[in-house]
Amino acid sequence: MNNQEDLKTIKNKAIMNYHKDGIIDLLFGLMMIGYGLFLYFDQTALMVVSWLPIFLFQPIKNLVTVPRMGYVQFESDTEGRKKYFRIMLLGIITLVFFLFLYTFTANGSSDFLDSFLSNSIGVIFGLMFSLLMILLGWVMTVPRMFLHALISAIIFILGRLMDLDIPITLQIAGAVTSITGASLLFGFLQKYPLDKLNDNQ
Repeated sequence: MNNQEDLKTIKNKAIMNYHKDGIIDLLFGLMMIGYGLFLYFDQTALMVVSWLPIFLFQPIKNLVTVPRMGYVQFESDTEGRKKYFRIMLLGIITLVFFLFLYTFTANGSSDFLDSFLSNSIGVIFGLMFSLLMILLGWVMTVPRMFLHALISAIIFILGRLMDLDIPITLQIAGAVTSITGASLLFGFLQKYPLDKLNDNQ
């Protein structure tokens, strides 16, 4: 039993080290900024652009992280299937979430929704994005996404108290997440320079 727990602990630490490059933070923050720009300018092309960071994740990992840390498959077939299920679930939830936001912002709300959500829609936006961050942290085993979720929720609550527009608040939250990711990425590149790794080989 202890061996299984030790192996699980080692696996979780290895996965967290694999994601300590900040790429997931950077790209999720850029996605938030992109969607905020879409809401602000009401251009469908910007919504498409906001999805691009999702597709850039693995290519950037392959370019930046894998040459420095390698890639080890820790999961059994059963665990792999569970992870793919969680990823598909996250994708479905994300798609439904963005469809809801698009429908709400493009068509306007009904009188009932308008009266019910007029004073709280900004906070609801923040909580929904925070939920996505929590799900992402759970699926990818990146605990710091839980902290990002908390910070984003606080930013949206403050934005509501300061009467900021939702697109502006969303871009602020995205900027905080992206800047954190960029700083982690910079530190990762400084700690693991390719030229030094090549010299050691």
